[in-house]
Amino acid sequence: MINLAVNDELAAVGRRLALLSERRIRQDVAHALQLTVTAARDQLRSDLADPAGPVEGGATRWTIGGTYASRFVRPDDLTAAVGFASDQPRAAGRYLRPIMRGTGPVTKGIDLRLTQGRRGQVFIPSSSLPRTPQGNISRAVLRSQVVNPDLKLFTRPLRGGSGLGLYARSSERIRGTSTYESRLRFLGVLKPGRTRRQTLELAPLLNPTIEREFSKSLAADLQRSLARIGFG
Repeated sequence: MINLAVNDELAAVGRRLALLSERRIRQDVAHALQLTVTAARDQLRSDLADPAGPVEGGATRWTIGGTYASRFVRPDDLTAAVGFASDQPRAAGRYLRPIMRGTGPVTKGIDLRLTQGRRGQVFIPSSSLPRTPQGNISRAVLRSQVVNPDLKLFTRPLRGGSGLGLYARSSERIRGTSTYESRLRFLGVLKPGRTRRQTLELAPLLNPTIEREFSKSLAADLQRSLARIGFG
């Protein structure tokens, strides 16, 4: 829940609200809400991009792009929204839904295959594996370089107890000869997965900006309206 605090400046204006019509007050409140949610969205994006912010290392641009604010607040409705598009049907909304709800992580088929069916383990691919422009590893790469049946996979404990290293051994023919050589490649790490996804609490992030901006914006709008009728 978002809490709104009324500061002294707004309270002083409030004593003269009887001088304004209900329609004018609704228009000022709607405009103040619009400015407030826009400022809160911009501050949220800034916080998410900060490496020292609520998301360790900074959120991805897709997560930041998944934030939204109401584009128009109707005076007859006075409803404004700001946050993540987690309730929207587009891809960003579906991606953010588990973050907002804190659901348990989904075990992927490749994790089960590479960990020999041991649930709770996840595969973290090596940075040497080819990636798409979006930073993902395609299914074709996984099939050819990780879960290829021609590869002999094995694990070795990593130093410091940071998980198991996953390696692939293959035999490849040396070009121009009939000789084969054995090659060893590091594919990634097998680590225990989180039992629950990290959740992102929006209220503590949004409340300070909303409380500050709403009171300031509404007081300024009401003062302008009072000035128009000679009571500024």
